[in-house]
Amino acid sequence: IGHDHVCIEDSGAGIAEEDVRAVFKPFQRGASRPAGGQGVGLTIVKMLSDRFDWPVSIDRAPGAGARVRIGFPAHSVIHY
Repeated sequence: IGHDHVCIEDSGAGIAEEDVRAVFKPFQRGASRPAGGQGVGLTIVKMLSDRFDWPVSIDRAPGAGARVRIGFPAHSVIHY
């Protein structure tokens, strides 16, 4: 967690090339994924990032996990 971003990473199976395009679609899960999860986590991230103009990037390495970075630019921060 940083002052302008958050990174989520794992050391799992990674994201296969053929799954990259679908990673933000609801109920999509990679073919190599073990049982568990519903495939909505990154869909929710994408919906929020689109709404608040947060950049999202994915670094992936099949067999070596994945890292998702969500940025929070100063112009998108809501002050109350």
